[in-house]
Amino acid sequence: MINLIENNMNFLIQVFLIFSFNYLTINFFLTKLKINKLIDFPNEDRKIHKLPVSKIGGLVLFLNLPLFYFFFEFSNNDLPLLIFLSFIFLIGFLDDLFNLNPYLRLLLITLFLFTFLLNEEGFLLNNVYFETFDRFKILGWMNTVFTIFCILAIINAFNLFDGLNGLSLSYFLMIFIYLLFKFNSVQVIPFILVCIILIYFNLKNKIFLGDSGVYFLSTYLGLKIIEIHNNTELVFSSENIFILLMIPGIDMFRVFFERIINKKMFLTADKKHLHHYLFNKFSSIKALLLFIVLFLVPIVIYEINLLPSYMIILFLIFVYSFILIYLKRDEQK
Repeated sequence: MINLIENNMNFLIQVFLIFSFNYLTINFFLTKLKINKLIDFPNEDRKIHKLPVSKIGGLVLFLNLPLFYFFFEFSNNDLPLLIFLSFIFLIGFLDDLFNLNPYLRLLLITLFLFTFLLNEEGFLLNNVYFETFDRFKILGWMNTVFTIFCILAIINAFNLFDGLNGLSLSYFLMIFIYLLFKFNSVQVIPFILVCIILIYFNLKNKIFLGDSGVYFLSTYLGLKIIEIHNNTELVFSSENIFILLMIPGIDMFRVFFERIINKKMFLTADKKHLHHYLFNKFSSIKALLLFIVLFLVPIVIYEINLLPSYMIILFLIFVYSFILIYLKRDEQK
């Protein structure tokens, strides 16, 4: 009983520490130390916000790393991961400051990923489990290439998805909560806490994640999913992962396909994403709630075994396509 009380007290102290640190840090940057180059001004065609907003979300996340290491379930074995996340943050931070060439940015992330995976084989996808067929696909010599492709896909999907207040942060939060309760992945707890306070300021239009924040969270999410998959292959199947990441993923591939069809570079910015169409039709809150429903409903259906996973995926593709076609037609009237 005493140990239970002590554990609960320690956890409450950690929660208080995280919330207090982040609240004070964000207010300090917003009021005392405004960095002009980290202000997102609404002067580009692809921006939907009306007022300047600080892009300090990634910086706040980075400043939390010492707290994560000393006060949560991180050890010396996790130091390479935290150092790697710092380098990923740095690439995004430089992009926030100087608007790096997107292909240079992609190359740098790929090189850092390759170097990290050479030394941390626990994050390599060696086998992929398909529950629909109850079979494993052994990747063999392709494991490094496929792992890098998966991480880059997640990074780019969330980078393109991050165009509506609360959207990408809500997705990160919901996936982290899912990983915590289904797989007891306690290391995501500090990320959950920071996401909550970042959502609060993001919905108030005070801060954006910026590229540094999106790269940081999406890289960690991708690596954490791979680590859990490697340890619980028969529980965390490829279909399960696909359902978790499907909406940002298919929206990314659809946008890339349309750009190729229109003979545009696939990393060219535009306002052709699903959240742009929804924002034009509804309020930002209604659009955000619809995305949350599109995330939660398939997960609930999957967890209660109401439908086979492949049917959930097909149904979600149908719903996504229907909504997109409806919004595009409505916009053209």
